[in-house]
Amino acid sequence: MHSWCLPCWSLNIAGDLLPKRLRKLAPFFDDTISREVSGNRENRIYANATKLRHLSGPITRDQLITPPQEAFRVTPDTVWITIPFRVSVLCLGYLVFPSLIEGLRGALPIAEASVNDVTAVTSEFAPAISLLYGAWLGLTFNILEERLGKLQRTATIESARLCTLCERSALFASEAPASICVPLLQCLFEQTTMLAVQSREEEILSVANSNSIYWNYRCTLRELDAYLTSKSSTSKEGELLALHDAVDELVAMRATRLSMETKSLPAAHFAILAIFSLQLLACFVYVCVQSPVPATDPPLRVAFSLFTAVYLLVFNFAVDLNDPFRGNYQIRRTAINANLLAARRRIAETVGEEQAIVW
Repeated sequence: MHSWCLPCWSLNIAGDLLPKRLRKLAPFFDDTISREVSGNRENRIYANATKLRHLSGPITRDQLITPPQEAFRVTPDTVWITIPFRVSVLCLGYLVFPSLIEGLRGALPIAEASVNDVTAVTSEFAPAISLLYGAWLGLTFNILEERLGKLQRTATIESARLCTLCERSALFASEAPASICVPLLQCLFEQTTMLAVQSREEEILSVANSNSIYWNYRCTLRELDAYLTSKSSTSKEGELLALHDAVDELVAMRATRLSMETKSLPAAHFAILAIFSLQLLACFVYVCVQSPVPATDPPLRVAFSLFTAVYLLVFNFAVDLNDPFRGNYQIRRTAINANLLAARRRIAETVGEEQAIVW
């Protein structure tokens, strides 16, 4: 998604007809494509898959935490925050301003009546748009930052509870034969993969098709209970109920997480934000066109370039926050990595590292 590009209003064309580059920008200006992207979440990544492969031996910091130089790579999704890009926007605005003003002065009539127009723009229209822009921007950032924080906390807690369930299941199943113990722990191992790297669409379909990992876990847990009951006179009902309760909590947290993953702002929200930005910039340009000050005046050129850079930076920041799985501001994965890795290592200790690697 080239989030740094300015909006292109021709994006209402059918998604299949859009060029590849425009399709990456389209979710922010076409509601149909926006819902498709947020519903599928093909880019959903809660953990780093390479960090989850260390199933034995001590874990070092480098094996768990991605170094900053690797975490931040300049891509079309992140280039807007780099200093070279921001400087280039400032320079472009500074160079384009004189030609823009001179061109508009030749196209727009300058008369005495224009003085009243300038007064209306500076005293009535621009302040009103500024208030609307500020309120809309505050609402945007409040919604997106709150959603990102809640999604982060929910995924971290879910991974921690999944780790706890793996530990308790490993202890509970240690007395059972491999024919029961291995399928039981395989269910949990597959859930760590599902949470880490698989898409939202895949998880939703597994639930809808009755192939839910937790359902398979419950079925295997019933077999384990029957086996342990036949081999021992001591009741395991308390431990069994505790495991079922833990699964109930994880199912509820999964539903909450899946719901929050789709709460992206609609395309119209970003279109309105872009319109407000363009209107404020147009107010400044119109006043400069009607002013006798030369178009090459350095203060005006600097002001125009600053306004352009700031509005573009704010728009890109909002677009970046709208997708919690890509860009500069996204889900932080260190704690989730640690929880899922601990869960996998516990399973590997029980069933054997060779078996866990196969999964």
